[in-house]
Amino acid sequence: MKYGHEYTEALSEFPTDWVSAAVSYRALKKCIKQVERELAQYGLDAETLKTLDSSFGVRKTSDGQRGDVASSAFTPELWVAVDETTGQFLHAGLTRTTKQYLDRRRSTLSLGKKFDDLTIDAPYPTEKPPSTDIDVPVPSRAVWKQIPLTTVTTFFDSLDPALAGLESIQEQESTRLKSKIVGLGSEISSSTNAPSSAKSSVVKASKKDMRVWRQVFELYLETPIFFSTHEVDHGSRSYTKAKEQLQLFSNRLVELGLVKKFRNPTSRSAFNSFVALNLDILRIMHFEEMNALAVRKILKKFDKRTNLGASKAYRNASTNAAGPLARSIAKDMCAEIQTNVLVVVPQLDDYLCPVCAELAWKPIKLGCCNAVFCIRCVIHLQRNDETRCPMCRSPSVPVADSSRIDKATMDQMLKYFPKETKIKQAANERAAGMDIIQPTDQTFSLLNRDMPPPDADLHPVATGPAKKIVDDHQAQQDLKLYAGWFCPFVQRTWTVLEEKKIPYQYIEVNPYHKPASLLSLNPRGLVPTLAYDSKPLYESVVIGEFLEEAFPDHKPHLLPSDPYERARTRIWTDYCTSRIIPAYHRFLQCQDKGAELETLRDEFLGHLKEFAREMDGEGPYFGGSEVGLIDLVVAPWAVRLWVFDHFKGGNGIPGAGQGGDDEALWSRWRKWVEAISSRPSVKNTTSEREFYLPIYQKYAEDRAQSELAKATRKGRGVP
Repeated sequence: MKYGHEYTEALSEFPTDWVSAAVSYRALKKCIKQVERELAQYGLDAETLKTLDSSFGVRKTSDGQRGDVASSAFTPELWVAVDETTGQFLHAGLTRTTKQYLDRRRSTLSLGKKFDDLTIDAPYPTEKPPSTDIDVPVPSRAVWKQIPLTTVTTFFDSLDPALAGLESIQEQESTRLKSKIVGLGSEISSSTNAPSSAKSSVVKASKKDMRVWRQVFELYLETPIFFSTHEVDHGSRSYTKAKEQLQLFSNRLVELGLVKKFRNPTSRSAFNSFVALNLDILRIMHFEEMNALAVRKILKKFDKRTNLGASKAYRNASTNAAGPLARSIAKDMCAEIQTNVLVVVPQLDDYLCPVCAELAWKPIKLGCCNAVFCIRCVIHLQRNDETRCPMCRSPSVPVADSSRIDKATMDQMLKYFPKETKIKQAANERAAGMDIIQPTDQTFSLLNRDMPPPDADLHPVATGPAKKIVDDHQAQQDLKLYAGWFCPFVQRTWTVLEEKKIPYQYIEVNPYHKPASLLSLNPRGLVPTLAYDSKPLYESVVIGEFLEEAFPDHKPHLLPSDPYERARTRIWTDYCTSRIIPAYHRFLQCQDKGAELETLRDEFLGHLKEFAREMDGEGPYFGGSEVGLIDLVVAPWAVRLWVFDHFKGGNGIPGAGQGGDDEALWSRWRKWVEAISSRPSVKNTTSEREFYLPIYQKYAEDRAQSELAKATRKGRGVP
């Protein structure tokens, strides 16, 4: 099939107004035949014109304001130099003002069919005509003859409006697409940023959709469709390549199942709009590329038949397969999508430290340029005596301190990348801890001085009643308790020792400064650790049972003497450790403020009700009137229920008379809490509340680095 037929069939797929503005390939072919015949009338066929100087041909000029094809004035007026004696062709050229000449002289010029019959009407008959671009010498006997090419005027009068129409279509489509892009950006923004007053389920869906959109846009940037910034294939894509890239992007979306992950209906609608937008850009690219190819082919055919060099005049329109219009659409729309759509969902790459290529947390601006570095990298630069900024080389590193922390960027990272921020914060705290545990000669930096170590918020010793207990147990004993005053697992063991009045030596341990004596007993350095005749024991429940059995003369007895009741106690002790404690921390470490938080609250309360259901009906303790090991196992978390009131809006335990159908269970629970909280062993091993606050704030913000906090984040139980 000839190209003309292919072109006509391809145009049938586009809107009617586009087709009417397209280049009329068949009509222009007819014009070329007319030009051929006109030149042949003067004996200037293509073969003859080829023998003339290479500077011969059609030229376009600019009107001084626009340089595009549609606004150019072409010169279909031919000046020919002939030998006055022999009549032989010596040279030919076209003036820049042919159209004006032609309009003024067309009615008066009378040309014969033979070149010999031409009249010399030019104002400079024996000289080189003005405004030609012909700079070759001609013999003095040369005579210039002027030939107006009427059919060439017809050809360009047909081509120029077609190109202007294409530019008009481009402007219309650009305006329409830009409007769609702005609307799409607003649609995505509304679907990923639910107002604080919205229902918790809507807020939760928006946060999850934000993560999905981020994945979609990461994939979109990794698979450049219309315009590539890669070094190998940078620049605009052709229609064929863009279509391949769009298909590849679509396939990868399906493979990852990203579209199915959208929770908000608005996000699904916005995604459909995003796909439709890309298809629209692809369609206009196809249309412009087809027309650019048609222009290139018709000009090539024009030059082949006439040798007038029209392609040079339209070089910008015919150089690239995609054409200038398609390139403009691709580049402009890529810029619009980047500005109005992609920025709606911040990308992690925009917040990376240029030194370590990880999240720049905490973000430091040195003040010399806009680069943002993570605090650890700046600390390393200061330690290594690096003075210059890695980006702009200004000597700004030595004076960097905590005042250079970019609070606004910090807030954005916490909002958009909470998970990545927590991971980097944990890494920073570990690194700061290593600086303390394994100091070197290069640990000082202004930022290190200003950035608190991981244990900065940890009060070094017990306070209140617990401090007196600690002070009373500093003497050397065979039984040594390595403890941390704040740790609920330590308090389990501590209350057993206090209940049974077993002599022991209390040794306070800072988790970031573990003494060698502890590490020699427990390589993990965890507390509580018990040294009995220099032999180690750890795991709080195991230690409790050991103390009960190793010191039988010390009362009260914390385990029942009846084998069945003892076994039953162990079952529910395990329930407390494997159900209640993990649920407590999942509830406390939850970052969602909506449905997920309520689900975890209900889970925690459900475990408390099960525990209360198994309690002795008379109480006040789990097994009856006497305190037992199981009571002391749960007690540390019972006296810390206030943290939910402080950080999570309440623990959800109903007050007196508010338990509904479960009032009997909750009444039993409240009675138990009151009894265990008032036990001297529990009260005297509890420090003042204000010193627990910074510790449990880290748990509430899911920043704690204890083994329990890490296990909770990974969905595991008590380690």
